[in-house]
Amino acid sequence: REAAVQNGHRYTLRTVCVPEALRALKAGDARRHDELVATAATEFDDVDTLMLAHFSTSRARLAVEAVVTARVVTSPDSAVIALRKRLLGG
Repeated sequence: REAAVQNGHRYTLRTVCVPEALRALKAGDARRHDELVATAATEFDDVDTLMLAHFSTSRARLAVEAVVTARVVTSPDSAVIALRKRLLGG
């Protein structure tokens, strides 16, 4: 948030939780998990970026990208990028 504001970007944060997806994943049904996450993502048809914020949902990235036009990012990818910048600079 702070970086967005400091760079003059406006944003709106909206969230959705899909508890059935986590239950499916815990039950060993990864395909169902990804389908449920992708279906929930279609509710955000008016955004330019979607963040799959949980490590467990990051596995659904390809399924989500298949059903939305928004850019899809994941928290693990974002964490690695931020860590790399801190460690290596730039």
